[in-house]
Amino acid sequence: MKYFYAIILVFFVNNTSFSAELGGLNGMVPIGIDLNKEGNLMVVVGYGKNACDGKTDGITVYQAGLITHEVVMQHCGLYKKESAEAVTIIRENPLRVMVSAEGYGWVYYCDFDLENKTSICKKNYYSVFKHGELREISGMDISKDGLLFAVFDNASKIYRLSEGCLYQEPCRIEDRIYLPKYLSQAEDLDVNRCPRSEDECIYIADIGKGGTGTIYYQNLVTDEWFRKKISIKKDAESFSTFDTGGNVYGILIYKDREGTARAFKM
Repeated sequence: MKYFYAIILVFFVNNTSFSAELGGLNGMVPIGIDLNKEGNLMVVVGYGKNACDGKTDGITVYQAGLITHEVVMQHCGLYKKESAEAVTIIRENPLRVMVSAEGYGWVYYCDFDLENKTSICKKNYYSVFKHGELREISGMDISKDGLLFAVFDNASKIYRLSEGCLYQEPCRIEDRIYLPKYLSQAEDLDVNRCPRSEDECIYIADIGKGGTGTIYYQNLVTDEWFRKKISIKKDAESFSTFDTGGNVYGILIYKDREGTARAFKM
């Protein structure tokens, strides 16, 4: 079934933010999101009782623009009893994504054939995610150099993982980056260009229940930390960024079945 949803964008006078409804979530509440760096391809993981054709959780793939979002396809049924929590795009063409769930341990690699509307998901049985520190992962993303970073809810550090974590190969922790002490609830993570330079930054969303409503970001070249306070009107656990070429925007998706989203300039 093909869904098409027009999005009405509400721009503020200074064009620093807008709001939208994604739609097409098939009864799921969105929990994790990733956009490609330009913001024209988006994947969302979510869950809900009897949602996604009765299979509880799934992945929705959007061709995304600032005016319309078209649901290209959906894959239902990953963890079933647990909630898929974090997702990252490994490769755009053909599309491959990586999905994890808090407390479950296994990660899935899902390959999508968008033209023929087929998909297949496989576990990584060698994954470090099923042990110790990374069982509660809440966010992950890949740098332009192909480095995978991950974080979990009440983390004091970000983890840089080995290249094998992106494939069906042995996966291990290679480095730890310590977070600012005042960060409370690390619900999601993204990697993109820094707001006011060409350097790359890693973004941590301190949102969700118990969060401070702050986006913390570190310049991966200079190691400097920065923060941006944002207004959050209801519970949100999903955060990503996209680069328009002039500005970097952050985007939140609230935990409702409409997929209400809010984007803001970093």
